[in-house]
Amino acid sequence: MPENTGVIKNKKGFLIVIALWVCAAWLLFPLLGIGSLDLENARRYIYRSAGGTAILIILFGKTVFDLFFLKAESVKQSLFNVVFLTLYLFAIAGVLVFIVSRMIMVYVKTQASETVMF
Repeated sequence: MPENTGVIKNKKGFLIVIALWVCAAWLLFPLLGIGSLDLENARRYIYRSAGGTAILIILFGKTVFDLFFLKAESVKQSLFNVVFLTLYLFAIAGVLVFIVSRMIMVYVKTQASETVMF
């Protein structure tokens, strides 16, 4: 069996991760693009946003697993790989925090508009 000496050793896995990112971006785009945060706009896209958030959580878990539990303990990982995975992990966490904060802002704004104090 010939050794794969290219930069990307597992092209099929790389393409699957890229496809998941494209799918998550498509699912989350309406939530990111909502100009006015109101429940009427967000209610239409709640299932899409939940699906996109679930995909991001799965990618986050996969990255944590790849970072902390190396595939082969006898094979030392390169510093570039560890640094890239760490930055990638922070990027996914940042996107997740942003998405969840947008959802919380919609909820709080809706609750504040429904509660009228005299």
